[in-house]
Amino acid sequence: MAEAESTHIENNDGKKYNFTVLCNDMDSSVAENIVEALEGRLNVKAFYEPRDGNAAMTKFKIMEISVECSELIFVLLSKQCMSCHWYERQVHTALQTSLDDPARRNCVIPVYIGIKKYEAPTALRTIAGVEYSQNPKSSFWQKNEETF
Repeated sequence: MAEAESTHIENNDGKKYNFTVLCNDMDSSVAENIVEALEGRLNVKAFYEPRDGNAAMTKFKIMEISVECSELIFVLLSKQCMSCHWYERQVHTALQTSLDDPARRNCVIPVYIGIKKYEAPTALRTIAGVEYSQNPKSSFWQKNEETF
C-alpha cells in the first residue's frame, strides 16, 4: 500500500511537478489562482495539496513529498500565515530542502501577499521574492513566465 501512495505523488525520477504552492488555509484562494493560471498559461504542472494530496497519508508526509517532487516551491506570505505553526513547519521544510541539495539552492520563491519583505520571517528575507498581484501584466506573472 505504501508503494501505491507514493506513486500517486511522484514518478520514477522523483520530479513530477514543476512547482508546489505552500500556503495556509486562509490564502488558499490565492494559491488556487496561481496554480490554475500558471498551469493554464504555461503548460506546467503544479502539486496543489487540496487537489493532489493523498488522503491516506499524513498532512506532513504530503507536504514533505510535494516539496521533494517539485522543482520550485512558492511560499505564500501574508499576515494570516505568520501566526500559523503548521505553516512555519512548511517553510522550514522548504528551506531545508534548498539547503540540503546544492542543485536546488534557488528553489524557494517567497510570494508576498499584502506584506513587505521586512515583515517576512527572517529566514526568507535574504531570498529574492515577488509581490503577488492578480493583474496579468504585473511583475509576478512576468517573472513566472520567464522562469518556466
